[in-house]
Amino acid sequence: MKQRFFRIMVIVVVLVGICSPLRAQQKGKEKEEIRPREFIFPKKSEGREEKPPRPRCGPPKPLGRKPPARKPGAPPPVGLGYTIFQKKNDSIVRVDPSRQVFHTGDLIRFLFEPGTDGYLYIIHRENDGEPKLLFPRTELYGGDNSVRAGEPIYIPSEEEPNPDHRWFVITPPKSPGSQATERVTVILSRERLESDAQRLLQSIAALGKFRRKLNVFDDALKDAGTEMTQPEQAAIRGIDLAKAGAPEPSVVVANFGTASLTVARINLLHKTR
Repeated sequence: MKQRFFRIMVIVVVLVGICSPLRAQQKGKEKEEIRPREFIFPKKSEGREEKPPRPRCGPPKPLGRKPPARKPGAPPPVGLGYTIFQKKNDSIVRVDPSRQVFHTGDLIRFLFEPGTDGYLYIIHRENDGEPKLLFPRTELYGGDNSVRAGEPIYIPSEEEPNPDHRWFVITPPKSPGSQATERVTVILSRERLESDAQRLLQSIAALGKFRRKLNVFDDALKDAGTEMTQPEQAAIRGIDLAKAGAPEPSVVVANFGTASLTVARINLLHKTR
């Protein structure tokens, strides 16, 4: 009896010795993984207790790539998360960022998650045509394009009084042919910029020549293409990212350069039916 007990204790000790390093390795890996919101909000606000957002289903997925290291004394990166939603019949579904194909008449909406207080700008151009400012404009939020860190914002919003202004509509392409590329440039800036599409693009192009000013990193999650649930809609409407059901952004973008803005470039393939 004593021998049997002794053997059992030896087995237990051996198993504990094997499992402990494994647990330590797993904890080490968890520390190395960067979650989407940890990437967008790299620093906690002083004087305010931050609670990590709870996942919508299981643990939140880490980023697929490791962002660049910041130099000591460098300004915090300007981060932005976004998800594209499409209306299909009575459902709202996430658009897979790796396959953004749309047809004339499709309805889409952006959900942005700013990592800093600032101002949001959205520019659209078909192929290399004339750029047009989609946001800000008076039909959306009364022309107010200011955003706050951690407060998600729909553009367009389902709260707009005019139902015609609650979705972006994919209009027939002006270019000849069976398809076109809808180029969308999104800018999140800590400072107010000039609301002119052409001049905004020229300013971004000038910054892009200097990597120290515009060093943009982006990464996409692999959980897009699913229907938006009621808890997720309620969490976004309540502007509460710590609430159960708040969805992670499908794409995260941040500028690790010295410019006080970040840029997201989104290409939507437009096919005629």
